[in-house]
Amino acid sequence: VEIMYFNLREISGQCLSFHAKCKAAMVHKNQVYIVQSSADIPQILSACDTEIKMIELIRGTQWVETFSTPYDTGCVGDSIQLIASGTCLVTNNGRHVKIFERSPDGKWDYKISPFENSGNVLICTEYARPNSCNVFVTALCKLNGRSEWSTKYCGKNSDGKWIELPVGVTNRVIACDVTRDGRCALVSDGNNLLIYEPTDEGLEVNTLSDRGSRLAKFSPDGTRVVSDYGRNGAKIYIRSNQGDWLEEYIIHDEEDRHPLKNIQYSPDGTAIALIDRYRVEIFGRDEEGAWGRQAVFDDIVRGHFFSKIIFSPYGTHGVITLASDIYPKKKRQRIIGKINNSSWVRKAHVGSNGLVAFSPDDTHVAIFTGYADIGPQITLCELSDERKLPKVATIEHGKKVRSIQFSDDGSHIITGSDDGLVRIWGQLGNSRWIEKVVIKHHGWVQFAQFVMGMTHVLACCNNEANLYELKPKAKVFNKHGMSRRMPRDKLQKAHNPV
Repeated sequence: VEIMYFNLREISGQCLSFHAKCKAAMVHKNQVYIVQSSADIPQILSACDTEIKMIELIRGTQWVETFSTPYDTGCVGDSIQLIASGTCLVTNNGRHVKIFERSPDGKWDYKISPFENSGNVLICTEYARPNSCNVFVTALCKLNGRSEWSTKYCGKNSDGKWIELPVGVTNRVIACDVTRDGRCALVSDGNNLLIYEPTDEGLEVNTLSDRGSRLAKFSPDGTRVVSDYGRNGAKIYIRSNQGDWLEEYIIHDEEDRHPLKNIQYSPDGTAIALIDRYRVEIFGRDEEGAWGRQAVFDDIVRGHFFSKIIFSPYGTHGVITLASDIYPKKKRQRIIGKINNSSWVRKAHVGSNGLVAFSPDDTHVAIFTGYADIGPQITLCELSDERKLPKVATIEHGKKVRSIQFSDDGSHIITGSDDGLVRIWGQLGNSRWIEKVVIKHHGWVQFAQFVMGMTHVLACCNNEANLYELKPKAKVFNKHGMSRRMPRDKLQKAHNPV
């Protein structure tokens, strides 16, 4: 199996094109706006504003619909998520969170819904992680004419039964973040910043700070926490070997800094970004582990506000996005990155819709560069420690691009556009990229991604979520050494000689 895997990967990288065959379609009553695939098990989820559907690969040969449920129209935060290695399903229509679990006979059973009987729920947000059964839910409820924030924990006890436990005691309990393993949650109750951890005896709580926090985040490895502090500063906490949380570093208030709007960790945990409306500051650790400010970006155009940073997987680059822009064709946003002396600089500008994707291996970035003379296009660039981003390919579409994604190994990229086309480009050699297949649809494509490694493609168009199987086209050589594609019937005979 291991030898076959590497052979298939080599073929995918060296082949000049793919066959794309539709294997399944999930048809909804209305437009599909959410899709998700399970990383461990061949499961595909899709949802419109009235229903959720799931298909699964049975015995490795046939895709079958295994789950369908009505989906009450919500307001904001609509999401669906497979957790606990695909054995549980969490749905959220913006006002109600529902949890389903798969029984031994393969059926999906409804288990629990927090805040179901809590009056009028205005907004509901869930915090869950793929490898855990722990779900923290924060809801804004209107009770007796007042609006109150509440948080609840849902999980399985030692007997395997789903339970629901309240979090906090005040009328303003908000979950801020959850660790990647789903074990701990950061919660602000208006008076204190707390860390909750589920145990067999219930919820264990530790006080991190004696003041409520608007903004708080775990580091990717869960060993640090950064939260707002003072008027517009921040504080970093670190967890000791004994489990206690200790103060590590304080970012003091500054007169030039506006009230913070966002705090973010880089994916590798080595950098922290403080973001206000007009300024982005990056703090990092030096070779000795000491924290300090590494860069300040404050060249915001009047009337535009910073929103967040999209970091690359290794934290070497990032995109500073805008909250909004009334000039979508202008390049307002910035790509920043480290150079060879470890300082951060501005390297390029990005189209105002902020559509950017970094490859998982941190070697390339795909940027929607707006509208050129020939139409919308995506520019593919190499990442390096130089001041410029070398361009390696241009992917053209006829209308607005809505989706960009890399394959898991970073060797291929898939795009979806309002022109109805899904385009897949692949890498040949160190810097050469070519188009390998175009999948046409009758309508605008709002989402496209690789699933099950790079063997399938999931594309959403109008009210359908279509699943395509990708197969490399074979390449053989004639007696003159020139390449040509082998017909499918002869290809089968070549692999199964008499």
